[in-house]
Amino acid sequence: LLEFELDAILTGTAVADVMPFCLDVPNGRLILLEVDSLANVHAAPFEDRAVPLHATGRVFALPFAEAERWASAVTPPRAVFVWSVGRCGSTCLH
Repeated sequence: LLEFELDAILTGTAVADVMPFCLDVPNGRLILLEVDSLANVHAAPFEDRAVPLHATGRVFALPFAEAERWASAVTPPRAVFVWSVGRCGSTCLH
């Protein structure tokens, strides 16, 4: 993991396109994944399948204390994103 100052992430001097990847709760960090193009990831019909195709391999750790500043500075997506990990037992509802 690469540790960067928040200002470098916000200004794009460290990375161009990053997206939340996961939470590192024990260490109090938001893990950000760099992709070559957020526009291409968001344009894909199945975003979860597009992320590995566009990932650059760089991952950044942002402390929770700074994650809110980062989240308020980025442009929000046009829609709410719900990550699906598959059927998740939905067949039990039939």
